[in-house]
Amino acid sequence: MSRARWAATTIMSGLPQEFIDRIIDHIRDRKSLKACSLVSSRWSPRSQKHLFVRIEFASIRYLQRWCACIRPRPSGISSLVERLTLSEDQLSFALPSPSWLHSSILTNATPHFQSFSALRALEIRRWRMTTHRISLVIHSFGSSLENVTRLTLKDVTVRPSTLTMFISHFSCLGDLSISVINPPRTLEGTGDSHRGLRGEIVPTHPRVL
Repeated sequence: MSRARWAATTIMSGLPQEFIDRIIDHIRDRKSLKACSLVSSRWSPRSQKHLFVRIEFASIRYLQRWCACIRPRPSGISSLVERLTLSEDQLSFALPSPSWLHSSILTNATPHFQSFSALRALEIRRWRMTTHRISLVIHSFGSSLENVTRLTLKDVTVRPSTLTMFISHFSCLGDLSISVINPPRTLEGTGDSHRGLRGEIVPTHPRVL
């Protein structure tokens, strides 16, 4: 080890933990955060906090990698996840619609979803929201949905009754954003039981179901 590197390591190791945490808090790019997480046991927790605060499962491959590498413990890495995005690669109107968000995948991932004890924001993109699929998600996440305060549905297809059923499982919901493709003509019934939510329904396609 060079003298300069040894001096830098010695100085940093002597810093109070709160100083180290503040330094890491100012790092924005993931590559640097990954490097910091490998420096020492004192650097790892804060670096991981920023690395895993937001994750996205955009395909079955991403979800399978998470399930293979992360142990589903409420006090482990999973407890750092505050914002989660589930998204399809593309939205298909074919019947049946191809999707990786189906029964076997969600069932296998259930222990991981239920260990997201700090989850506060959930975003679902490009998803055909059928009653069956939504029931699977609700079952897979379990109590992890109880503390979610922000729900974003982007470029989805959903019927009013299905939407109402889904929203009813978010007891702490305070921020709702919905972007609908091919939306039903009306969404009556979604507002009476959820007054006070900041919501928007933005049709992105002129056709209606």
